[in-house]
Amino acid sequence: NRDSAYSSRDWASSYQESQTRTSAREPEKRPEDFIKRGDHFVNREDYDEAIGEVTEAIRLDPNNGSAYSKRGRAYLEKDEYDRAIADYNQAIKFSYYNATNYNNRGHAYYYKKEYDRAIADYTQALRLNPNDAMIYNNRGNAYYSTRNYDRAIEDYSQALTLEPNFPVAKKNLDAARNAKRQGW
Repeated sequence: NRDSAYSSRDWASSYQESQTRTSAREPEKRPEDFIKRGDHFVNREDYDEAIGEVTEAIRLDPNNGSAYSKRGRAYLEKDEYDRAIADYNQAIKFSYYNATNYNNRGHAYYYKKEYDRAIADYTQALRLNPNDAMIYNNRGNAYYSTRNYDRAIEDYSQALTLEPNFPVAKKNLDAARNAKRQGW
């Protein structure tokens, strides 16, 4: 039946139009691309741009723990601690075994002077990653802030055991020992 069949010219024209429409379409948006751009902006210290990019990743995939973690970092860098904590709560919900999320949420609590909560998060981070000298140093700082110099000394010492050439931990250890001696 000739009426229902395409002529070869009609078919070629139709195919070419479909290819033009396909190539003119916007490329598929992937959360990973927005997260990567967000990382780029965080590294450039352009936190508002980072937040915008990662928020789009979250819009595309609201169960992406990595996206919440990246946005939490940008909020943390902007000193927006409550927003950082909210994002780290979500990141932990989706990536429970990620020590970095606990460590970074611990920073937010630390900067809010909620030292007990910071210590709890640093402790959980150490359960997940017991060989991270920086987390020991961070928890030592929280103990130091509560004037628990013995625990601070233990953590700074452990950080130095793990990384003997860790000058910040060495300086902090000396400060904690001095504070203990002075009875501060």
